[in-house]
Amino acid sequence: MYESVLIPTDGSDGTAAAVREGIELAHRYGATIHALSVIELAYTEESVADAGVWESVFATRKKECEAAVEAVDEAVASADHELSVTTTIRQGYPATEIIAYADQHDVDCIVMGTHGRTGVRRYLLGSVTSSVVRRSTRPVMTVQLTDPPAPASHDAILIATDGSAGSQSAVAEAIDLARQYDATLHILSVVETKFATRAPIRSALETEANEAITAVVEQTPADLDTETHCFTGVVHEAIAETIANTDAGLLVLGTHGRRGLDRLLLGSVAERMIRTADIPVLIVPSPAVDQDS
Repeated sequence: MYESVLIPTDGSDGTAAAVREGIELAHRYGATIHALSVIELAYTEESVADAGVWESVFATRKKECEAAVEAVDEAVASADHELSVTTTIRQGYPATEIIAYADQHDVDCIVMGTHGRTGVRRYLLGSVTSSVVRRSTRPVMTVQLTDPPAPASHDAILIATDGSAGSQSAVAEAIDLARQYDATLHILSVVETKFATRAPIRSALETEANEAITAVVEQTPADLDTETHCFTGVVHEAIAETIANTDAGLLVLGTHGRRGLDRLLLGSVAERMIRTADIPVLIVPSPAVDQDS
């Protein structure tokens, strides 16, 4: 499923967690790794009166970016994985360059951290990650950046689904990942409390949630271990509780769910989980035709 993985990096210490996840994902699939770092400056050469100042700042940033992508190459070597690594430095707005690179090289997945440098040196991540997730037509795995990196376990993978086309787009990814990681696939659907205020509506939503779970189970190969979970509550809270109870090491979500009473599972929930989950979150975009359905 994944033949190429893009790892954007700014070289800050915390990005090691995202680099590790990207390398492990590539290792599981035997994928090529693309390490990308973007030189972003708050001003242009034309706006700086002293050319020497510009050249000095640019040279410093270029050197930092070169060190960032070289660190990915070194991390692959240290992991003793025989993976191909392509390193690239670009200049521009990071989110735009990341999306452009992914499109130009037809990468299958982008793996990046949720926070990077702050202040003047904040170049890569944080708001950039959110922008990439919103704009990408490819799966994006977000990783909370910690230093030292938090230990990772992928013995359990959680997919949250509401049965909509948006969440359905993530099902195949979750099933394949569970197979590659030899993990138990946990399938969750949540009846949103605010919609289940009356018994007939609650009953209909519970039926829908169980049908969403059944649809995933039916697509899952018989030799893959699965566990199902159906709860009534606040969606993001139910996801967080299920992560804790199952020791899930990866959460898979689609980017759009149903609207109105059929309601969204994903979209705003996905963004919340990216910000708050302490495990990697794989965001799988819906096909363009489903974006407004």
